[in-house]
Amino acid sequence: MTVLNEKLISIQQAADLVGLQPKTIYNWTYEGKLPAFKIGRSKRIKPSDLEKLITPAESAETYGKAVA
Repeated sequence: MTVLNEKLISIQQAADLVGLQPKTIYNWTYEGKLPAFKIGRSKRIKPSDLEKLITPAESAETYGKAVA
């Protein structure tokens, strides 16, 4: 899927989706854990990238594995 086919969301929208503080999402983009696009003065995120980052931890918890 290309960026043109997926709606980009703001850091605030991403934080609301996963129930975290916007600062956490911003830190993930700054650290390179979450890819982001700079549009003007704001950063935008693909929801699928956010899901990829969140899903492994949820899967590990489901199966009782320790999360690093």
